[in-house]
Amino acid sequence: PPPSLPPPSLPPLAPTFIVGTGYCREAGQATNTFDFPSITGCQALFECKALCQVDAACAAIAWAASPDENDDGCKVAGHPRCVRYLTSSGQLAAETSACCQEYTCYSMVPPPPSLPPSPPSLPTPPLAPPPPPIEFQVT
Repeated sequence: PPPSLPPPSLPPLAPTFIVGTGYCREAGQATNTFDFPSITGCQALFECKALCQVDAACAAIAWAASPDENDDGCKVAGHPRCVRYLTSSGQLAAETSACCQEYTCYSMVPPPPSLPPSPPSLPTPPLAPPPPPIEFQVT
């Protein structure tokens, strides 16, 4: 018999960056303020990330292995749940919601670099006393 071919490999995923637990949010926002309604479904994490990465408008995903609510019928079916956040203006997932802690928010872009800590300030040396005045004697 001819040798069996290896299964086709899955496309490599670009790196994603964990923002935190909960639904994805923009900095300082308690609700979803992304440009478009989220796209949701019952996808595995790899598929959720892959669907986001092939969509230039997808900025982030929130994914739960075991969702607490039955949105999209995922919980009853025993499936994970994927939420994709879309933008046309470069919005970024920088924070997460207080609710829905079973979700993990993944950003498609790395977080902005944090500023390096400023070096500790050195104590200023005490000022030296001024030199004594020079006295001239007139002879």
